[in-house]
Amino acid sequence: MASPSDYSHALSDDLDHRCDTTLLREKQKEDSSRVLTTRWSIRRRQIIAGLAALGLATAAFAAYGISSALRIAPDHAEYGDCGSTIDEAKAKGCIFDNLSYVWVQPACHHPELLQSFRDRSNITYYTSHDLTLETRIPQEDIYAGNWPWAWSTKEQHPVHCAFLLSKMHEALSNHLPLDDKVMQWEHTIHCSEVLLQSWLSEIEDCNLGRCERVKVTQGFTKCGYY
Repeated sequence: MASPSDYSHALSDDLDHRCDTTLLREKQKEDSSRVLTTRWSIRRRQIIAGLAALGLATAAFAAYGISSALRIAPDHAEYGDCGSTIDEAKAKGCIFDNLSYVWVQPACHHPELLQSFRDRSNITYYTSHDLTLETRIPQEDIYAGNWPWAWSTKEQHPVHCAFLLSKMHEALSNHLPLDDKVMQWEHTIHCSEVLLQSWLSEIEDCNLGRCERVKVTQGFTKCGYY
């Protein structure tokens, strides 16, 4: 039969076990709470970092949008215009482009391309509908822009259009400004139709003295980015 001391020892052991269990549970709770706190701290930093990144991205897109809007809607005259008369064009420092037959600001002038087309063609101009030696205008007078309008053979038309298309491509490829004559959509459609026409027979007619006449008239442009 067990003595009272035996029950006392058993009770003491049971109390010790319960205390140990309670302490273990409290420690586990503390560890769990510490883990949750650490995880939330990390998560909070991630959220803050994410919001900061989102804010920077939003600011970047906003800046890009404003910049794009400014590029999409220029005033097309960043480099000035050429007025509306020969004297105004010269006073503004503009250069006459005989193949476009317009005055352009120096920034919109393509001298090498223009010269290459001059070298490959033989466009001549006349003071009247009668294309004769007597009415022929010296090239230097045409290049100087001294004639508000002139007559030429129909050969001038496709050469003029091919030059403008080449000028547009050169400018866009190198992010250069363009004059507003080149950027007229109606003129591009017109030149497309001209280049699609069969004009070789007309050149042959010119060789036989049966040229069709075209009249060219000076224009005055603005210069800017598109």
